[in-house]
Amino acid sequence: MGKKIIAVVFILSMIPILGGCSAGGLYLNIEPDPITYTVTQSSQEIILEVTTRGMGQISLDKFLVEIIDNQNEVIFTEQKEIDINNQFILPGITHQEKYLLDIKEVFSDYYEGQEGYELFYNQILKGRQYELRVSVIGSIQSSTKADIIFE
Repeated sequence: MGKKIIAVVFILSMIPILGGCSAGGLYLNIEPDPITYTVTQSSQEIILEVTTRGMGQISLDKFLVEIIDNQNEVIFTEQKEIDINNQFILPGITHQEKYLLDIKEVFSDYYEGQEGYELFYNQILKGRQYELRVSVIGSIQSSTKADIIFE
């Protein structure tokens, strides 16, 4: 009888612990942070690191990449489709995605040619700090930010 009570108490005490682990989640990280550009270095390879937390089923539809200027306005948006449906996850699994962020392409509507780019960079971007925000959209929503510095 005593062993049965101990077993029942043990099982009941484990329910909250196991329940906390059952909700699948994601932790996002951007490298490098900050992301630094110069007039001669207009593209950077960004690494988005996704680490799973908890256990459970997740579906991921897309990555949303946004650049936010120093006035808190979104000036660039790009979506990358992901096709992960009803995937079972375990905690601590890490995956890295590479993303090329080319500011010449981001701001291409504001200048013409290489000379125009250099003039635009030196007069508008140089010395400013923007923000890169990356979000994962799906059954779990998660986002992270990194600074963009224009030297």
